[in-house]
Amino acid sequence: MTMLADLKLYLSITDSAFDSLLTMILEAEKVKADDYLGIKYFDVVVGRTEKFDGNRKIFGLGHANVGSVSVSVIASDDAEEIVDSTTYVIGTERGLVKMRRGELEGGKDSIEITYDGGYGEGAVPKDMEFAVVKQASYEFRRRKDAGLTAVGFPDGTVSKFDTGIWLADVEKILNKYRRITL
Repeated sequence: MTMLADLKLYLSITDSAFDSLLTMILEAEKVKADDYLGIKYFDVVVGRTEKFDGNRKIFGLGHANVGSVSVSVIASDDAEEIVDSTTYVIGTERGLVKMRRGELEGGKDSIEITYDGGYGEGAVPKDMEFAVVKQASYEFRRRKDAGLTAVGFPDGTVSKFDTGIWLADVEKILNKYRRITL
């Protein structure tokens, strides 16, 4: 089942009248989640190359679920030296490359790491996928009252709305996967 189908099921929508709007909201929520997480889960890349400064031990790639990693050091004369794969470990889930011993020496932008990464729809951890679907359903339901934080009723009761970036339980799920950079 696609995330759009899951979202429609969650909202009890059976026709396609809102498909374009729901897709737009869902895509926006996936981008927002990737930004919040500090690493891309929903975007799939093949053969992506990222540059890093040398003299460090840990390299945080832009995507989770990395594979087919190749690390190179580019010298000042543009000579390329492939780093032996036994000298580093790959933290697949978190998109990390960690040197086994010491730092990988080099200057500014002298380290190139090429990899495949991201999960793509249907392969993202189920709780994260559900969190994004739940947040998208909230955004869909609240689309006509953006900025409204509370509603008063004639009997004196007040209904308050969650006004954070994320619903509290969605944020709790996303925090399990969040990459904090210092």
